Amino acid sequence: MLAPPHLDRPVATLASLAVLLVGLWSGCTAAGEPQGQMRLVVAGEPAPRPGNADADRRVGLIVPTLTNPLYADMARGARRAAIELGVPLSVGDAANEAYVAGQLAFVEQFTRARVAAMVIAPASSRALVPALERARRAGVVVVQVANRLAGGKPGSDDSDIPFVGGDDEHGAYLAAKLLADRLGKRTTQVAMIDGMSGTHSADQRAKGALRAFSENPKLTVVTRAAADWKIDEAFAVAGRIFTRHPNVGAIFCASDMMALGAIEYLKQSGRKRVLVASSGGMMEEARAAIAAGTLLATVDHKADVVGYKGVQLALRGLNGQALSADKVVDVELITAETVKPKER
Repeated sequence: MLAPPHLDRPVATLASLAVLLVGLWSGCTAAGEPQGQMRLVVAGEPAPRPGNADADRRVGLIVPTLTNPLYADMARGARRAAIELGVPLSVGDAANEAYVAGQLAFVEQFTRARVAAMVIAPASSRALVPALERARRAGVVVVQVANRLAGGKPGSDDSDIPFVGGDDEHGAYLAAKLLADRLGKRTTQVAMIDGMSGTHSADQRAKGALRAFSENPKLTVVTRAAADWKIDEAFAVAGRIFTRHPNVGAIFCASDMMALGAIEYLKQSGRKRVLVASSGGMMEEARAAIAAGTLLATVDHKADVVGYKGVQLALRGLNGQALSADKVVDVELITAETVKPKER
């Protein structure tokens, strides 16, 4: 029996952020929501600027989990912006990427605490919209990062809340296109491991990958399954894929976490000729996998830049500037030719 990958390796997040743990609560639960913990951290109190009322300028950053290096990088960028711009920053960590109830609790808590602005990487494109709209009506400046929110009205598309993030569709297209090109004219079955259902980023990454695969007539996408961005889920999904489709020759994963799970399955099952590509997250382990030849490519979504620009945009809103335009951060395809250790 294949063993799932070890998932309890500590990730240097809070320590590397130089944050102070100031609260720990049991997570709120809702129907279908996993139970967990919520953490509130204060990312280093910056020196106040002359004339600023810090209590009226606090920014709250809400992320799905700081145990995912992508969100840890985002928090680092947000902290750097807060220090440079001279505002206090609180970080709400729902501790689980599927834990929408935890993020909702932080939105409500920050609204009651009358933070001046919220920067949120939403775990769900729809479930958080009503609470965020209430926060806006209460006078809080809200900026969405990384994953786009849906419109606030039934049938509407993207939210009018200002957005900062990379182009998920384009990034996934780049990685899947390299995979398709590497397969060339060989007839090949392809599998896709998608992100969390109902999130804009997962939908866009799937769209980009499918577009790339459609350009190579020798490729057939024989199956797709969601693994909710998780290593262990992707490991299990990969097992089911090869049980039903033993001739799959390539796997496209919507995140590095899931790619690492799929790679671990391939290693343990002795499948050495299956190509794997990912559309992002940029864990150091993914860079190492590329250097080792077990991962073909991934995409750097510049999460630290997204966090920085999210706080920067929120402060512009507090200063009365218009926030109508989205801020799209360039993504970068990472391959064996370009991989290098990420600077901290």
